[in-house]
Amino acid sequence: MKVLLLSALVTVAAAFPNYRDLFPNGYSVPNPCAADTWEAVGHFDPHHHTVAKNQFGKDFSAAGHVWTEALCKTDSDGDGRTNGEELGDPACNWTPGDRPAGTASGHPGICEPVGSTACSGQAFRCGCHGSQCDFSAAGHLWTRDLCMKDSDGDGKTNGEELGDPACQWIVGDAPAARPTGQPGICEPVGSHACSKQNFTCGSQRSVNLLTLNL
Repeated sequence: MKVLLLSALVTVAAAFPNYRDLFPNGYSVPNPCAADTWEAVGHFDPHHHTVAKNQFGKDFSAAGHVWTEALCKTDSDGDGRTNGEELGDPACNWTPGDRPAGTASGHPGICEPVGSTACSGQAFRCGCHGSQCDFSAAGHLWTRDLCMKDSDGDGKTNGEELGDPACQWIVGDAPAARPTGQPGICEPVGSHACSKQNFTCGSQRSVNLLTLNL
């Protein structure tokens, strides 16, 4: 049984291409939030895949996972530098297997410097992105503002989904009602109203968009 399971895992692993081989300096993209490298280059977490891809991940996917001249010349993260400039291929001449013209000097999917005025339009901070930042931004406190916010964009406030529609709950109290939904996952999953969520049950690891990175 263990041999069969190992074989199955190897088969699954082999079925997924190593995308970092398909763009220049894929194994040495600097981490703008730490002094190491960003492994999951197309995602919002340096070491793990996130439900939502960053803009470089989306652009790379749209290009068929091919390092095209158009992708190279695109500034996916909007920080004023092209993907090629950030990944050490400013002239957009690199092909898989070649040595890049230079080293990677930035992250093509994370606007840098993170938190700067120039990157204020990016819903990302080190440690969280998008609505994942809501609970973190509230200091991990159940505030009235957080209660009244609709983190997942499904038309119901966090309080309504968590059984505190009047936003009166405090730690230790019994909530006014039972929870009726997931405050970090737009519901019904897969519906037209939730089409912008980029999440389907079972397709990616389930991530609570409100409480990740607590």
